Amino acid sequence: MHIYVAGTFTDRDRIKYFLPRIKEAGHHVTSTWFEESVSAYNGVPFEEWEASLAKKDLTELLGSELLILDTFSHSSTGGKDVELGWALCAGIPVWIVGPIYSIFHRLATKHFTWWPQCLEELALGDIIEEERASV
Repeated sequence: MHIYVAGTFTDRDRIKYFLPRIKEAGHHVTSTWFEESVSAYNGVPFEEWEASLAKKDLTELLGSELLILDTFSHSSTGGKDVELGWALCAGIPVWIVGPIYSIFHRLATKHFTWWPQCLEELALGDIIEEERASV
């Protein structure tokens, strides 16, 4: 399954720790924002560079079958909240890992208090298609 993992940029190193476990469970992580660097914009106007990153992120999300949203930190940029909205509108199932602090988090199909619970569920694998059909 193709999975987009969303979270705050400041938490990327913590979240990246779990990506190999998702892959070990036989899934493909579509999100590449973990590898981005502000120094990589290479002279393109900064606003243009940011817009290209946003489009890339949404393309990766829309090519996914599941969004896993890490909510342990609030976003100062709002990116993960936008991604949540797009996933909900596109009918992509959403799993929340961390605290629920928004009414929109209540629309998630699953909620986990910590990553090991989510990873265990991903290892089961067969329930995802049922969830997608019910969204």
